[in-house]
Amino acid sequence: MKSEKLTPRQEEALKRLADLAVKLHENGIIDLLEQLSELSPKAISYLAEPRILKIGANISFMLHILEVINPTIFSVMMNNFINALSEEMTPEKMTDPPRATFGKMLKYMRDPDVQRALAMIFIFLKAFGASINTSAEQFKKMMDMMEKQFAKMREERSKRGIPIKE
Repeated sequence: MKSEKLTPRQEEALKRLADLAVKLHENGIIDLLEQLSELSPKAISYLAEPRILKIGANISFMLHILEVINPTIFSVMMNNFINALSEEMTPEKMTDPPRATFGKMLKYMRDPDVQRALAMIFIFLKAFGASINTSAEQFKKMMDMMEKQFAKMREERSKRGIPIKE
């Protein structure tokens, strides 16, 4: 059997593939893939469903948010919030809640605790609004970049005589 010499391009591709395989192995991805390969095709199809992948990504992102928040401050605040809520949410208030009138709303607005909570809500809304604007700009840049990449790919396919499905 005659062995063929690899072109420099093929050698580069194999080197990059080997480097990628090492990284995947170090991060446990190869072990995960081995375990997934033992699952039935039907089970794998459920795991690869876009909705399941999106749910997983969202859970991961929420955990990242909790990780970024100072855990000590967050746990102290949540503990105190639960204590304050349990004092305010009495069985009497649950069975016969106070009426929400405009006058009571004005009275609540003078309460320092309500003012602090509203200030925190407005801080959250301001940060959320700023993130929407920044995200929109980043999304537009990403879409422009992807369109340029797709155009290059279509051009390359055209040069090679590969039909392009529109």
